[in-house]
Amino acid sequence: MAWSEPPFIAVLLIAMFVSVQKMSYTKAFLMPLLMTALFFIRYVGPVFAVALTITSFFVNRKQLGFIKSATINSVGFLISFIPCWLWLIRNKRIDGTLTGARAPGGGSLFDPLKTLTGTLGTWVIAKPFEGGIYMSWSDYPASSKFAGSLFLIIFASLLAIITLKNSKTTRLRIKVCRTGETQMS
Repeated sequence: MAWSEPPFIAVLLIAMFVSVQKMSYTKAFLMPLLMTALFFIRYVGPVFAVALTITSFFVNRKQLGFIKSATINSVGFLISFIPCWLWLIRNKRIDGTLTGARAPGGGSLFDPLKTLTGTLGTWVIAKPFEGGIYMSWSDYPASSKFAGSLFLIIFASLLAIITLKNSKTTRLRIKVCRTGETQMS
């Protein structure tokens, strides 16, 4: 799983760049190809394909018109799903499931948060993993757990402060009167 994430992000960034370009034969050829590649790298690819198609539609609607842009982008989207659907059918014939056999993860929803703080802690104190992958909270060194938790608390506090400040400043509106004076309300 971890090995497929960097290529997925690279292909996604390329697809995002292509999706905001003007429509051309190159774009019409590349978009279905990139959206198909996203699926074959990670099964979550079609989620991004939907967003890419919508983005491409909005970017191209002034150039092509609403109907033509919707048609071209939708056809490209549907074409990208042909190899994906064939792959899912193949999987279903092989082992009876669309995406392959899966094992339950177990644990709780709180476990990944604890592991996140431990990993953040190893980054904050610049102490890399010691020859293995930490599978649970108890595997992390105490210094990493403390540093990661502290970092997460500080980050959440700063985020809350910034959000509160921004919500107060958006309430303050500037009105321009007919005489050209500015009035605060």
